[in-house]
Amino acid sequence: MKIIVNLVLGLAIFSASQQVLAVNTDANPIFTNRIIFGAGAFWAKSDAIIGAEDLNSPLKAEIDFDNLGLDDSQATPMAYMLLRLGNRWRIELDYANIKQEGGGFLDSVDVGGISTPVGATVNSKLDTRFISTRLGFSVVRNETFELGLSAGVNAASIEAGVSGSISGVGSGSGKVSADVPLPSLGLYGTLALTKKLSIGGRAGLFSIDLGDDSGDLQDFFASVDYFFTKNIGIGLAYKYINIDVKIKEDEYRQTYNIRQSGPVAYVSIGFGS
Repeated sequence: MKIIVNLVLGLAIFSASQQVLAVNTDANPIFTNRIIFGAGAFWAKSDAIIGAEDLNSPLKAEIDFDNLGLDDSQATPMAYMLLRLGNRWRIELDYANIKQEGGGFLDSVDVGGISTPVGATVNSKLDTRFISTRLGFSVVRNETFELGLSAGVNAASIEAGVSGSISGVGSGSGKVSADVPLPSLGLYGTLALTKKLSIGGRAGLFSIDLGDDSGDLQDFFASVDYFFTKNIGIGLAYKYINIDVKIKEDEYRQTYNIRQSGPVAYVSIGFGS
């Protein structure tokens, strides 16, 4: 948090020397379009550890889903929207839903709502949805460069399940789920290399501790965009998101540590000027 505060102060001082410029309509469309919609695919590699901690003892258990045969990379739909409110303010939305399945062996497991026999052959499932909303203010904005601050909420919906059995011993299954709203503070920037080609990125961070509940978030996105015309473009990007949360249940605390990263490809459509 101290790092973000220092960055905010630095940007404020820097912006004081910047002249406010209206962006000409013949500049790169990523600056001139008032609304940009994008849709494509996110090839996500997931690393997930889900566990439970007893509230009355030091006992805890966890499942590393990497050991349960989840696909190394899973293509999933993604979408985003950028809405400019005047010359400085902007709203961003983005969405991704990653579903993965696999299979493997567990020596033993009793994690919150999940339990299976010792040494069971299991099937695993992980379903995560991320919806991010951000309000941004461009501290610096001209025809070729934009740099700003953002604040928003990353809403994560997590559902994980395991089912397994051993012949002659028995079977077991279970699932856990959580809806986690995590605020974020961050920075974003865009640089037009030509009137059609640009690079950009954003970073969001947040950490909160509320007694038995806590949460940490890191969200990074770096992109290259090319607009063939004012209204049609394509983009390639790299996305990284990591959430680490603890949520109190009746007799235990559920823990989720989920990291998803990988390349993104999308088509953009822009409107307005």
